[in-house]
Amino acid sequence: YVHALNQISDGVIIVLADYVAPKGPRVVFANRAAAEMIGYPLEQMPRKYLGDFYDPQQLRHLIDRLPAVAKQDRVFQMEREVVKSDGQHETLRWTICASPGSVDSRMHCFVMTMRPM
Repeated sequence: YVHALNQISDGVIIVLADYVAPKGPRVVFANRAAAEMIGYPLEQMPRKYLGDFYDPQQLRHLIDRLPAVAKQDRVFQMEREVVKSDGQHETLRWTICASPGSVDSRMHCFVMTMRPM
């Protein structure tokens, strides 16, 4: 599936549901498009946290709502800024949904997609 996800133009990021403040959830997967949109090398993405590139003024708001997202079987949409590796801000269209049991029976992952506006 990694090869397939690296062929699409939408960014795909999977984060763990362990909410490590202040940087938020840890990235466990990012496809090539996500890394390019954010400006980090693909191999560095699994060592990043959502707070390393998600709009810092909106991060706490998102983290506080992740438990509610985990309980619902739907995709949420939003427009949020990323802070690229060079410090530039860019607004992207995001989706987020929970992937229950994707790591183990107790922990959720969140699948996030992004695309330019």
